[in-house]
Amino acid sequence: MNKVIAVLLAGLLLTGCARTEPDAAGAGDAGPERVEAWMNVESYKSRQAMNRQRSSQWLRQPGNEGKTLEEAEAALGLAKPDAKGAIEAALSIVEANPLDDLGFLALRFAFYELRSLESSELEHYQDVVFRHLEAHYVNDLRLDVMLLGLVRMGGEPGVKLVDQVVANSEHRQLRARGAFWSAMERLMEVDDLNTSPEERARVRAEVTRMAQLVADEYSDVEVFRGEPGGVAIQPVLYALDNVTVGAMLPEATAERVGGEQESLSQYRGNVLLLDFWATWCAPCIASL
Repeated sequence: MNKVIAVLLAGLLLTGCARTEPDAAGAGDAGPERVEAWMNVESYKSRQAMNRQRSSQWLRQPGNEGKTLEEAEAALGLAKPDAKGAIEAALSIVEANPLDDLGFLALRFAFYELRSLESSELEHYQDVVFRHLEAHYVNDLRLDVMLLGLVRMGGEPGVKLVDQVVANSEHRQLRARGAFWSAMERLMEVDDLNTSPEERARVRAEVTRMAQLVADEYSDVEVFRGEPGGVAIQPVLYALDNVTVGAMLPEATAERVGGEQESLSQYRGNVLLLDFWATWCAPCIASL
């Protein structure tokens, strides 16, 4: 069944792709090969999902609380799917035609699976992925769905690519959201005590520049969950000005579940752990 679905999906994508250029390499020559490659990707994703489901069930069993996903996989004897093979299959689709919808889906898949590779294999495939992203997607609105991931999981290459989008993209929406995610996601690096003071100062300057850019030039552009940039970026600007390592936390008052009012000053002189979470954040809820 999964094989049939993969074939149908790839066929629909190949016949329905509208974002191709007249001279796009491999646009008409590599159809069957691209279908086969996408089937390999779908097969990898299916095995990966099945492993996750079985591991999750094992972790919920009595006596397995607190154990890791790796321990679950070892106990169940689950073999890891071949991430390298799936990435190579995806990149073969991209090399044939990086511009149509199937090419974009394959490139997006390859990017997110880079984290599954061994460090010795990462650099080569990362270079290929970012070469295509930089060459073809700085001015493509489809990149919008990857901006957060590029900053959060793309390391220095991801941050640099988003910087390029903010500086050069012809789409105002991409520039606005790139600047927003760069500022929002990198805020945690501003006071990273594992880095040098010089590095922290550099990151602070970059985050401040991006945040101010959102506030000054993209205050009217929707950047996150319906909020315009001018509103969504305010917590970042506030944190940059008021919340730093070693500084006194500003007073804040909140309502407890039972309705009582509580303020930070009540805990003065005690160790207090604050856990910031949101109702829409599934990992946040799971950690409570």
